[in-house]
Amino acid sequence: MQGNDGPSERVVRYQCPACGARFDDIFVGLEHTETTEGNVPLRRVA
Repeated sequence: MQGNDGPSERVVRYQCPACGARFDDIFVGLEHTETTEGNVPLRRVA
């Protein structure tokens, strides 16, 4: 097993367009963007 700092290890992060908060976990991001009006769509960032 090798370390996960190689170029093959792509980490997808998600960003809340409303406040700019970034999340490594899609579920945490979805929970964050849940509002009374519905969900704010997350943006994928590198």
